[in-house]
Amino acid sequence: MTEPNPTAFGNSSVDSGLRHRSSILTLRDQDEDGLIARDEVLAYFTDPFNEDTDFYDMWDGWEVANGLDPLSNDAGEDPDGDMLPNVYEQSISSDPHDDASPAADLYVATTGNGSGAGTPSDPWTSVWHAMAAASIYTAYGIYEKPISVHLAAGTYEEPVSLVPNVTLEGAGQEVTVLSSYQPSPEGHIGVLGADNAGLRSLTVTMPGVYPTVSTLLWIDNVNMMVEDVAFDANLNRYSTGILISGTGSSESVIRDCAFRELENGIWAVNSGVNITANHFEDILSDAVFAQRPARRKSGDAPLLGSATMADTTGNNVFGLVDGRFVRNFSGMTILAENNDWGIYDAEAIAAKMSGSVDFQPFVGQSPSEGEGEGEGEPPFSCQQGSLGGGPGARMGDAVTLCAIALTMLCLRRRTHTA
Repeated sequence: MTEPNPTAFGNSSVDSGLRHRSSILTLRDQDEDGLIARDEVLAYFTDPFNEDTDFYDMWDGWEVANGLDPLSNDAGEDPDGDMLPNVYEQSISSDPHDDASPAADLYVATTGNGSGAGTPSDPWTSVWHAMAAASIYTAYGIYEKPISVHLAAGTYEEPVSLVPNVTLEGAGQEVTVLSSYQPSPEGHIGVLGADNAGLRSLTVTMPGVYPTVSTLLWIDNVNMMVEDVAFDANLNRYSTGILISGTGSSESVIRDCAFRELENGIWAVNSGVNITANHFEDILSDAVFAQRPARRKSGDAPLLGSATMADTTGNNVFGLVDGRFVRNFSGMTILAENNDWGIYDAEAIAAKMSGSVDFQPFVGQSPSEGEGEGEGEPPFSCQQGSLGGGPGARMGDAVTLCAIALTMLCLRRRTHTA
């Protein structure tokens, strides 16, 4: 009988087993980076036991799948030019070669879906949901990817906190409405601004009448573009259309807006904001109130119009204003040229100003009136310098909403007893 050859038998079995095991191992994704070991070694020359061969915080498999080089430092590159680097696009699972990924336009409708995709055909139901997504898409303002949130016609009953580099745009003042009331120690704030954010083509209002301080839009030391927005407080006392504070807000522009049925239209504290082509109507106290920062003799003052910049400044229209067109406590002269004050006599206009305001030339001025300074003198001093001096929540440059409320009361009483 022929004896078996143990060496030959052993070699055959061992070789077969090794080949089988090797085949299994090379088809596995040992480091779970999306690439099997065989491809890592033979095709991409990456480390099959390290998910990030180049150590630049992007998985090898994601880089390969998205046309990037897993062996080079391209984490900070932005091949699609959407202001988001590759490493961040990986973190939110977007396409680094598609400038529409993540989306630059998000959609909200009252008829939408709370778990929708934020697209025109599948919009979200709340502004909050869109802002949360926009926060992720811009890395909470770290990256300057511009995003637009489109609000369909309807009433949205929620306060809104804007996100940096995001514009909230409605379908028009008449059809898209933000209506909310949420009291807090700082009072009600309808919309809270953010740096390089925008607000456009809608109405901001309140659903009823309330006894607390209310600010429809607060821009605190950030730059914003506010355009074609109606601010309507339904004659709520202690209401302000826009409170804008801090030198960081001085590049802001407020234009083509309507301010109506408010205690004060715009309250500017140490801000050089450009206020242009707006309409003020049914203002219970002052259309524009300018205030210096606390414990300082002067500060930035808003721009209401310059004859040398007629295309981009001025052209505001003033209707019924119970108090002053402009009340200036900023310590600076406010330029307010080329505006339509609704009255066309220099002395009558001056009587509706308080503080140093250069309002000439003005719309409807006759050539015979000349080029006077047009400065009105403040008829009283409401404890100047006391604003923002006490403890409590502060707005912008040490200005408190409580102080603003007291000042509103003081100004209104003195205005109506004068």
